[in-house]
Amino acid sequence: MSPNQSLIQELLGKSLNFLQQINVRLLFGTSSNEASEITGDSRIDSITSARTLKKDSETQTVQYNVRECFENREGDCDIPHRIYGLTRDYHGLEALFGLFTQSTAELVTKADPETQIDLLTKPVQMMGSLLIYDLKGGCEQYRLAIVEEQKETTNLLETLLILFFIIAIISTFIGFIFFLL
Repeated sequence: MSPNQSLIQELLGKSLNFLQQINVRLLFGTSSNEASEITGDSRIDSITSARTLKKDSETQTVQYNVRECFENREGDCDIPHRIYGLTRDYHGLEALFGLFTQSTAELVTKADPETQIDLLTKPVQMMGSLLIYDLKGGCEQYRLAIVEEQKETTNLLETLLILFFIIAIISTFIGFIFFLL
């Protein structure tokens, strides 16, 4: 890691802001009040997304339901204490994201310049184990849930399009018959 601790903290602070804004925009959509905050960073402010979190959806289940594990690779859930400091169930991807942002915030606000941020620092251990295991697996499951919901929406729209096409053909046929009579 870099010996310049203030640089590390500055970069982590910027990445934390970016990560939180992406999370808000993804969950609630860019048209929501939650995502209306202007950060001043054009990369963040230009991100647009439809709302992915809907009531009684798979995305809501992945985001908030109690879990023992989000499996990233086969066998990950069999590893005891795979997430540094976490010894019990958690409330979905949101809880893991909260742990990750909390660990990042701890590193950003660390005031003691004598204590170096290295791989043995507790927040770094927490962040690393989250990224290797459950947070990565949870993000994958959330992505799959979004894709599945998009497929369902596409199928519904295709069905409606076919239905309207059939109605248009029948209406044209009925109009043609009445025109001939």
